[in-house]
Amino acid sequence: IHNYSVESWRAAIGIVPQDPVLFTGTIAENIAYGHPSATMSDIEEAARHANCDFVWELPHRFHTKIGRDSLSGGQRQRIAIARALLKKPALLCLDEATSALDALSELRVNEALERILQSQETSTLIVAHR
Repeated sequence: IHNYSVESWRAAIGIVPQDPVLFTGTIAENIAYGHPSATMSDIEEAARHANCDFVWELPHRFHTKIGRDSLSGGQRQRIAIARALLKKPALLCLDEATSALDALSELRVNEALERILQSQETSTLIVAHR
């Protein structure tokens, strides 16, 4: 572990916090945050893997402008999962990813997590207290 640089660790790990931060901008910009070279195809693929089906129902889809509180808790969580998946991390860390969600939102996030686990493309560390 000591042989790795901080940069290489950051590149290998994707983190989804309990209360993800979204920025004022489009959904695509929020998913691609930290990945300026991401294509729209990359963004859409990450959104599909994160079960962000609601985006395709919005009038401007990925170009819909949002702010910190424009989406439900479950939608914000799935956007954060898509953001983490976009970097194709070796390790995905989920910190209480469903703790503050209603039952339907929790189901959608859990479906996304199940899809990620089944893909076997990344190792997943899930922190949950319930």
